[in-house]
Amino acid sequence: MLLAMAGFVFALVELANYGLQALRSRQQAELLQEINLLALQEAAVDTPTPQLPAETAAWTAPPATDDPATAPPTVTPLPFKVMSSRFAKLKKQNSDIVAWLTIPDQLDTAVVQRDNTYYLSRDYLGYHNSNGAIFLDMHCDLAGDPKALILYGHNMKTGGMFGNLRKYEEYSYFRTHPTLTCDTQYEEGEYLVFAVLRVSTVYGSARFVNYTMYSQMTREQQADTLSDLLRLNMFTAPVEVDVDDQLLILSTCTGDDHERLLVCARRMREGETAAQAQP
Repeated sequence: MLLAMAGFVFALVELANYGLQALRSRQQAELLQEINLLALQEAAVDTPTPQLPAETAAWTAPPATDDPATAPPTVTPLPFKVMSSRFAKLKKQNSDIVAWLTIPDQLDTAVVQRDNTYYLSRDYLGYHNSNGAIFLDMHCDLAGDPKALILYGHNMKTGGMFGNLRKYEEYSYFRTHPTLTCDTQYEEGEYLVFAVLRVSTVYGSARFVNYTMYSQMTREQQADTLSDLLRLNMFTAPVEVDVDDQLLILSTCTGDDHERLLVCARRMREGETAAQAQP
């Protein structure tokens, strides 16, 4: 009887702790959402463009010359990416914040990056929390041009983190939620969902896909990986995808230690509209 009572009390304590951690995660998410909204509003304020005097505006460039000493200076592109003011503000909360993910009607949250284990059990501010945080794969170098942004998050029963990704396994949800937004600290990005699938983590399995190494693959290997993702796709979406596209892959667990649920999207191309992604 005493052992049963002790077990019951322990279960209650664990349940209460789980609830408190989930609450703290929601509170942190709301705080970051407020900071992000404020940063977006400040960035949207138009800065007046200086007007040149009439005599200056009428000035024309001197004729071209082959003499290096008299040639006008040329403007060269920056050899590095510049962080946006929006993320400079977000990083005051946590320097590991590197992106912002938005799934309409589901998720609007920061994305952090360190190694691939730290944020499995820590929240967005680095405190221990079983809910963890949404984090970017450690091998993804945003300062370069990664071919795939791979994001991980727990499949929480409360719907927290990537707990609502399972909604994409319903065709009606997949059909009405074709776009995702993932802005990084260097650039904005809108993506079109092209595949929803479950993959095996067991090498050699018919459902194994080595998606985590996509950015490090050759073009031929990337083409093979894309074929595997489309082969296992639960639905058909009128979204073309090839190795020239940048991918966004959201990965979460399913309750099976050897399985992952993936929602795959590719960056919207120039001149493309979200309406073209409607199944």
